[in-house]
Amino acid sequence: MIRVSPPIIAALLLVVSAACRFDEPVPRADFIIHHAVVHTAGVPETAEAVAVRAGRFIAVGSNTAALDLKGPNTRVIDAGGRAVLPGFFGRVAGIGDSDSDDDILRADMAARQLGVTTVETGATPALVDRYKRLIDQGRVKTRTSLLLRGSLDDLGAEFAKGPTKDYAGKHLMVQTVAFTTPVGAEAMAVAAARAGFQIVVFADDSHARADALGLFERLYPQAPVARNLRLRVEPTPAKTVNPILEFQVALGQHSRSEAVKAVTWDAAYSALAEQELGSIEPGKFGDLTMLDRDITSIDAGGIGQTVVQLTVVGGNIVYEKNTQK
Repeated sequence: MIRVSPPIIAALLLVVSAACRFDEPVPRADFIIHHAVVHTAGVPETAEAVAVRAGRFIAVGSNTAALDLKGPNTRVIDAGGRAVLPGFFGRVAGIGDSDSDDDILRADMAARQLGVTTVETGATPALVDRYKRLIDQGRVKTRTSLLLRGSLDDLGAEFAKGPTKDYAGKHLMVQTVAFTTPVGAEAMAVAAARAGFQIVVFADDSHARADALGLFERLYPQAPVARNLRLRVEPTPAKTVNPILEFQVALGQHSRSEAVKAVTWDAAYSALAEQELGSIEPGKFGDLTMLDRDITSIDAGGIGQTVVQLTVVGGNIVYEKNTQK
C-alpha cells in the first residue's frame, strides 16, 4: 500500500479546490442594455452598456463587458444609441386616506411613464400599511419614499418604531416627516428628529423659508442628531413633477451633467438613499430610464419633446412604450 503524507494530501486538495473554482461558471446577468449612451451620474460619467443581476448593477462599461455576462435566460435590449440615465426621482401630490388602491396604482403607473423609478409623496400613517400591502402583492412597481404628515399624536406610533429605511428590497422608505408650515411645529420637529426622522418643510416664499431655517436652528440644541438628517426646505411640490422638464429648468443654472445629477443622484441624496440609488454603478440597485433622445446633447428646445422608452426598477421592466408591464 502506498502511503501519502498529510502535506502532500493537503497540496492535492488545494490543487483540486483551485481547479474547481476556475471551472465555476461566471454568474450570468438577468438583464442587459447595450449600445447605449449611458449617463451614470457617477464615475465614470458615461458607459456603453450595463448588466443587472439579482436586482443590482454588476457591470457598467463596454458593450463587450456587459454582453460577456449574457446567459440563456438574460433579457437583452439593444438601445440603438439611445440615452440611458439613472432612474428618475419624482414627486406626486400626497395620496389621501379616502383615495382608493386604484388611485395609488394610477399614480404609480403615471410615474413609470415619466421614467420615475422612485416616487416621493406625502402620506398619513394609515397609508403606510396600504403601501406595504400593495408592494407585497407586486402591484406598486416603483420604489416609494413616503413623507409622513399628521399631528404629533398621529405620528407617535411611527416615531416609536423609527424610520423604515429598507422595506422589501428598498421598495418602501418611510424616514421623512413633512411640514406645510414651520409655525408651531417645534415640538413635532424635536420628536421627529429624536426618533431619527428627516424633516422637510415646504415653503413657497422668503418669509416661510426664513421661518423654516429658524425652526432648524432651534431644533439643533434640542436634538443634535438632526444635523446628520439633511433637513430640507423646498417649494410645495406640484401634483405631478416631470423629471425631464425639471432637467430642462435646471439647465438655467447648471451644466448638462449637473442637471442629470439634479434629477437622479442629488434627489437620492436628499432622500437619504444615495448609497444604493441615484446613479448607475456596480452594486447599486438596477434602476434606469431609457429615452428616445440624448437630453445631454440635443438642442435645449427639443428636451420637452423627449419620450421615455423604458423604465426599469431592479432590473425589471416596469414600463415600456406602447405596452404596460
